Amino acid sequence: MRETTPKFKLNLLKHGRILTITGIFLALFCIFGSAGLVILFEEISTVAIVLFSILILCAVLVYIGSVCTNFYRITKGLSKPFVVEDIDFICGEMTIRDDRDRVYIVTYEEPETIGKKGFYKIWTPITRPPKVGPHPFFAEVTIKDGTIMLLSRPSVEIASSHMNERLTSLGKVAHTIDVWGTWER
Repeated sequence: MRETTPKFKLNLLKHGRILTITGIFLALFCIFGSAGLVILFEEISTVAIVLFSILILCAVLVYIGSVCTNFYRITKGLSKPFVVEDIDFICGEMTIRDDRDRVYIVTYEEPETIGKKGFYKIWTPITRPPKVGPHPFFAEVTIKDGTIMLLSRPSVEIASSHMNERLTSLGKVAHTIDVWGTWER
């Protein structure tokens, strides 16, 4: 994978589990060590503010660690012509660009039920809506923020092992729509 994203963000992806574990450990330490904070600060209101601040930090660490872990699954198998352009840890979005300057926005969606694995959403803009007709099984047309987008929802397994193929297929379909106005040509 060629890198245009700052190395810090790419390294953070590799160490996402460490962030999650650190957040959980810090939260447990905070909860079980709160008696020591009462002795240290001697005021309950100060201890409450410190505990609340630390717990907020723990939640942020766990969230960012989770985002990093989910996106690392994709990036470790990503290769040419795709480049990770940017990663937004707060919004949970990763921007990928190909050699044709087509932009793909990837987000991770948590499952609605416990025990099921989540899936990724891959968005790429298209310049016009496609004509009615048969469409590929892996994509649909939708509107996001006023822009016509082609959307694909691969499972975690597909995204982890076959992301290059899914992005290539999605890019070809989007290009065909942009040029011919239909899915097939």
